Amino acid sequence: MSAEILLGAAPQYNVLTVGEERTRVLIIDGLLDDVNPVCERARANMNFAPEAGSYYPGVRAKLPRDYGMLLTRFADNCIRQQYAVEDDLNATPCAAFYSIVTTPEDRLSPLQRIPHFDRHERHVYAVMHYVAPGEFGGTGFFRHKPTGFERVGVDRREPYLNSVTDFFVQHGEPPAAYIDGTTNQYELIGQVDYKPNRLLIYPGNLLHSGLIRPATDIYAGQGVARLTANVIINYL
Repeated sequence: MSAEILLGAAPQYNVLTVGEERTRVLIIDGLLDDVNPVCERARANMNFAPEAGSYYPGVRAKLPRDYGMLLTRFADNCIRQQYAVEDDLNATPCAAFYSIVTTPEDRLSPLQRIPHFDRHERHVYAVMHYVAPGEFGGTGFFRHKPTGFERVGVDRREPYLNSVTDFFVQHGEPPAAYIDGTTNQYELIGQVDYKPNRLLIYPGNLLHSGLIRPATDIYAGQGVARLTANVIINYL
């Protein structure tokens, strides 16, 4: 029987404010009493696979229901305290999965070499739990230099995507590598280091990327993977 997943007795809360748009990124350390049961369940899951229709450079598997709901309930409370979410909207998880990076740099598509946003709706939030023990790359947040956009909402989606395409045409595709800092197209405006049992919460339309270290973070079937748990919450 799997060990129960429980919240920690005294999580530590911090807020990182990034960019000119002053977007809040919530950082909670010591989220769970013990993160090992989460790792054990992931190791026992044999259903990791590439996600159809996704640009994620690796494999994913569904989160156990109790763990996904624990993350959703905890994050909902934090989001309502830190962001302007109307009281009559309900937190609805629209995705909940384990994620492991597996794609070598020379196999990345052009869009996997630049930051991305998860969703463009106003009240969608990304929840990421760093799970596995070890020293891995964290998460970076970016400004798109040609447009100045840091968040890509509904009204910005089309001009942003058009600008990205135009930039590729004029300057060529980005190098075959994971983005790890400022480039000629993007400016790194903030980052959060990887730390086991650390939770991040941020708006889903904020441009971001894993700061992947190829030597340690690209899992090839041996050793410890850079395992994260991800939930996308939409307020409806």
